[in-house]
Amino acid sequence: MTGLIFQGILIAALAGLAIKFFLDYQRNNLEITWGEYGLGLLAISFVLTPLIVWAGWSVVRSSNLSFNEYRNGWELQAVAEPVQCARDGPCWHEYDCDPYIVMVSYQCNCTTDKDGRSSCSTCWRPETRYHDCPYVTVETSYSVQTTLGSYTIAEHRFPENPQSHRWRTSKNIPQYVIDRVGVSEPQFWKAADVRVRAGKPGPVTARASYDNYILASDSTILNQYSGEVEKLLAVKMLPELSHGLYDYYMARKAYSVGPTLRVDTGAWSEKVAYLNAALGSELQGDLHVVLIHDADLRKVGSSPDEYALTLKAYWQNTKHFQKDALSKNTIVVVVGTKDGESVSWVRAMIGMPLGNERMITEIRNSLVGVPFLPEAVIGGIRGHFEIYGQKVKSSQEVNGRLGSIIWGRELKETRFRRVSMSSKDPDDFGQGFRYLANEIQLTWFQHGMILFLSLLGCGVVWYAAAAHGIRDPRNHSGPFDVNRIKKWWKSQWREMRAWIRVQKTSIADKVGGRRTE
Repeated sequence: MTGLIFQGILIAALAGLAIKFFLDYQRNNLEITWGEYGLGLLAISFVLTPLIVWAGWSVVRSSNLSFNEYRNGWELQAVAEPVQCARDGPCWHEYDCDPYIVMVSYQCNCTTDKDGRSSCSTCWRPETRYHDCPYVTVETSYSVQTTLGSYTIAEHRFPENPQSHRWRTSKNIPQYVIDRVGVSEPQFWKAADVRVRAGKPGPVTARASYDNYILASDSTILNQYSGEVEKLLAVKMLPELSHGLYDYYMARKAYSVGPTLRVDTGAWSEKVAYLNAALGSELQGDLHVVLIHDADLRKVGSSPDEYALTLKAYWQNTKHFQKDALSKNTIVVVVGTKDGESVSWVRAMIGMPLGNERMITEIRNSLVGVPFLPEAVIGGIRGHFEIYGQKVKSSQEVNGRLGSIIWGRELKETRFRRVSMSSKDPDDFGQGFRYLANEIQLTWFQHGMILFLSLLGCGVVWYAAAAHGIRDPRNHSGPFDVNRIKKWWKSQWREMRAWIRVQKTSIADKVGGRRTE
């Protein structure tokens, strides 16, 4: 940042000189005296430029540090909020009704006198206005309350069979209005309501921002690199890292890789979603499972270790995924199978360069030979209410190896712990990576924008300096005056030309005199 401040000061100083010389050359009424230039440069050097660069650097640094991650939780309550409708009331879907007359004033009988001044009278005319009448007696909004916040599913829908709930029985509701508004409970909301009422809330996931010093640092050796990324991308063996949502708060975090693997990805995704709901709520983690067939891996000439490292390098690459690169709270488990019946190998990794080594080793060693089924690999995790609509606790209905290892049910040393990024969260462990802040590099665009904004700010100083002093046309403004120098050189040139003419005449006269003799 210090170098950026010096660059800003240098540019501002050169800009000030350019403005001063230009005004001097043009003999403009505005000027910058050397005293004003010195005071302005002091203000720019010690106040304005450092402040602008510091503010710009802080904004850019915050932007470069900010990345996106998944956060997971549970549904709490499905809420239906009915709104009673009335004429000119709170409902959204209305039509014009019950006309009434309003007297509106306007100017009339306008005249203009000989001085051009106009005068008008005030006249009145009737205008027809309308009230807003609702189509139905009640409209209902539907939302789902979760541990991650509230999600609006639909707003101001009509009740079932809206023609039977007309606010004015004589007014038929057009079918296109019914189709546009929708009727009764949305299917998604209804399914959530059934789950919550049964005491078995569903999983929720959301995107949120966080600071990642490792991904923001361009020169750190803590990032994963691999020369096989392009090769595996060419044969479509590296899946895109999930970073979106569907159905309001759902995400697909199970991936099937390769052309020969036949697997129900939806069933795997559901198990992963329920595990993540508990994992995010209790341990602040986020699991992604990649399923791959050994035959496809051998066909492209890769091995399990090489594939896992390449996948992490790809998912962690900010050039591919920008702000959605592999987040610090992610657990990635790659599950390989030879026959589609049992697990032949497993590799695990996390979004951080260190931490949870015992968990990673246990996942690698303990899942080999387990049936290649989501229930066996992941388990069946469900949530139930400790306090209805307020607090959810998870339980493992079906034992799965991943669930047991991640929670440390058999060995407490394998329990997942989120590695600290900034050493601020008491639930994390480690000293953090804030020291990498010094390695964060600005892009050329960001660098240029900060200098440009600094130049604009300094331009205000030079404008104030120029506007403060008014040039006196009777004398020169200072020790340096371009116009005076230009005038002096012109006078010297005229004198030199006159001297040359005199010398030519003298020489010609002497030559002519000699010839006469």
